[in-house]
Amino acid sequence: MSRLDTKIVDAEVAFEYQRLKTPLRLSSGPITELTQATATVAVDVGGRRGVGRGAVYLSDLWAWPDRELSHDERDRMLREFCREIATKTKGTKKRE
Repeated sequence: MSRLDTKIVDAEVAFEYQRLKTPLRLSSGPITELTQATATVAVDVGGRRGVGRGAVYLSDLWAWPDRELSHDERDRMLREFCREIATKTKGTKKRE
């Protein structure tokens, strides 16, 4: 293993509802609450282990302004997509 070989050992995502103190007003409508997705990823780089975290808001109103699906359906689908990304990245490797 090269000192730069990288492997994603684990990846998971957790969700938390966040209510905004002041609504964010967009042309697609006001946003009063959002789902926050927090990813935790463990990597092995050349035999050294590290863990990182990052968070992003999942807002279907600006990311997916399609009125054919309800807010709850779009939010559920965005959560499923995040889970799928976490599941599929486990065990992936990058070689330098």
